[in-house]
Amino acid sequence: MAQCNQAILHFSAHEHLYQPHLVTAWAHPWCRRDIKISGFSMSLKGGELISDCSIELTIGRRYGLIGQNGCGKTNFLQCLANREVPIPDHMDLYHLRTEAEPSDRTALEAVIDHVRQEMERLQKLEEHIMETVGPEDERLEALYERLEELDPTTFESRAAGLLHGLGFTKPMMDLPVPPAALALHCPGKSTLLKLMLGDLTPTAGTVSRHAHLVIGRYHQHSVDQLEPEKTVLEFFKSNYPNDPATGFKKDDDEWRGFIGRYGISGKLQTSKIAHLSDGQKSRVVFAMICLRTPNMLLLDE
Repeated sequence: MAQCNQAILHFSAHEHLYQPHLVTAWAHPWCRRDIKISGFSMSLKGGELISDCSIELTIGRRYGLIGQNGCGKTNFLQCLANREVPIPDHMDLYHLRTEAEPSDRTALEAVIDHVRQEMERLQKLEEHIMETVGPEDERLEALYERLEELDPTTFESRAAGLLHGLGFTKPMMDLPVPPAALALHCPGKSTLLKLMLGDLTPTAGTVSRHAHLVIGRYHQHSVDQLEPEKTVLEFFKSNYPNDPATGFKKDDDEWRGFIGRYGISGKLQTSKIAHLSDGQKSRVVFAMICLRTPNMLLLDE
């Protein structure tokens, strides 16, 4: 575990400023929604990863960390998630370290469970503040606002809306959380994947598939199915036409929005596939795969 070099915080009511030796934060942070920390250092096993830097996180903005492997990105995020720096208690933090563990809970239930846990955490914080400080504590106002926002009567509808925005259909929201990845480093990888897909029949034993399993597969020859003389937009419109029988329907704007989610935007959408780079062609293939909304993706390279 990385250690954050942080001195004891001292609070001065006159100056309204936290004044530690190495880390400083704004006064009354529970009233603010931005984070500003200076003099931040972090070390791991005696090695310094971050030295005397400033952290500024402004509400409404998105941030990304770029750096070489081993430079401390994950440990830095873990440090923030563990609140080893002065971050107000009423601010929600979630560190997505890895994919969800396989379980019998559906995706919808998993989201609701997390919201319930957060509500319980805030309620315990409220009890602690009332017992140790009292109703005059300024943190309570923001805390009550957050509890009101969570509103247990809307858990299911809001969780469903969130999952829908991430591309989940209603049937997908009921499915148990499937394993996200399986790496194979042995002879016979492609044969095993073909058995899973049903392309081959086992000579012994059986292969059982979940009734709701939808598999998407990407392999080194996937781009061969593309039609090089068509533009990307033409390719999707011709290969996936509107079908009243199934209810499938997309106009040009919807196709543009969908394709754009995979990094093919602007002029690239009206460029011939033959003029795309290998990486861009792979993005087109992934867009095709995701049209089927698979819940398992096989990468056969």
